[in-house]
Amino acid sequence: MAEEDKNGRMSWDETAVLIAVYGTKGFFTSVPGEITIHPDGSNGWNNMSNGKHTYVVQDMPVDRVSRFIETG
Repeated sequence: MAEEDKNGRMSWDETAVLIAVYGTKGFFTSVPGEITIHPDGSNGWNNMSNGKHTYVVQDMPVDRVSRFIETG
């Protein structure tokens, strides 16, 4: 087990289900943009208000999101 996982691993599966069921409001902010793939195989991100991709930024502390997921 990696050192950073000594207290357990975070799972994004539960976060994906949380967003699918409740949306992001109050939990996360959605950031629109577009993933880009560079010729060397690395990737990047272009912030675009009309982008076809999004990522989320945490608004609620992790412990509160965890509690919500675990207790409903």
